[in-house]
Parts: sequence; structure tokens; C-alpha cells
Amino acid sequence: MLSLCKGAPASRRKLVQVIQTQSAPSTDRSGAYSPSKWALEAIVECCRTELSGFGIESGIIEPGAIPTPFFDGMVTPNDPEREAGNRDFALVPTLSAVGLGQRLQAAPDQRLERIAAVLVALLDMPFGQKPFRPVVDHTGVGPRTESNNGILHDATRKVLTNFGIAQMLHLNV
Repeated sequence: MLSLCKGAPASRRKLVQVIQTQSAPSTDRSGAYSPSKWALEAIVECCRTELSGFGIESGIIEPGAIPTPFFDGMVTPNDPEREAGNRDFALVPTLSAVGLGQRLQAAPDQRLERIAAVLVALLDMPFGQKPFRPVVDHTGVGPRTESNNGILHDATRKVLTNFGIAQMLHLNV
């Protein structure tokens, strides 16, 4: 990754990942999906500190769910014995999919173009002035995600301050 950025001027060295806000609430049958999103967040957090010394900024864009073909290929539960053992909880995947579909239909502004616009705006921002976790959501999840991000930032600030390395908070805010 460093070799890709080596010749770029400092104002163009950026690493931005898109991590959907839907990873936060883990539900039945999301055993691989949610942890992979959390792992990507941890990688970007590490890149934020490790690559900053090379003049590379790192950040995350957190959109809510976006209507894409991904949802068409989702596996639906097909294990009657397991579903019977889970009783009402067995309905969660189906209800979740129906609810998500309704939420996306009710939020026509939730489009890929909005995420692309935020990405372009981030890339155009001067070095050192980019937010670390912008939330792009028009489905109603955004305010909760921003609240969770504030709690995470406060906890990170406290840990880094207690270890005497609070300056790491200023890598890119």
C-alpha cells in the first residue's frame, strides 16, 4: 500500500473505506457479515495511526443500507427444525429483510451517488481537515451511528490520554 502512495503528493495520500452502518446490530445469521465489518473498522483505525507518519490519511464513510443486488442474493432461512427451536426469533431474518426493503423504498435519497459525492468531497479536502467517520444515511440510522461514533471517540480519547499519547487523536480528526 505504501508503494502506491510513495510518489503521490501529501495532499493526495488518502485511504478511505466504506463500511455500512448496518454492521453494528448483529442478528441471527449475520455471523460472518458483522464481524467482517468490525474487522475492517479496526484495520482502518490502525491505518489511521500507522500510516499517518507517512503522510497518509485514513478514514471511513459510513452509509446506511443501499439498495443493491447484494440483497437479492441473500440466503433465506431454510431449516425448519432450527427455526422451530428458535420460535419467534426465527422470524427475525425475514422481518428484517421486509423491514429493510420498506425502509429503502421510503428513503429514495439513499443512493450510491450520495456516497460517491461524499467520497469526492473528502478527497478534495485539504490534508488534515477530513472527518474520520462521516455518516451518509437517509434511512434514519445515521443519528444513532453518529451518537455511537461520539461515544467511541470519547472512549478512544480517554484511553490515549491515559497512556500519554493523546496527540494521536489529531492525526486526522
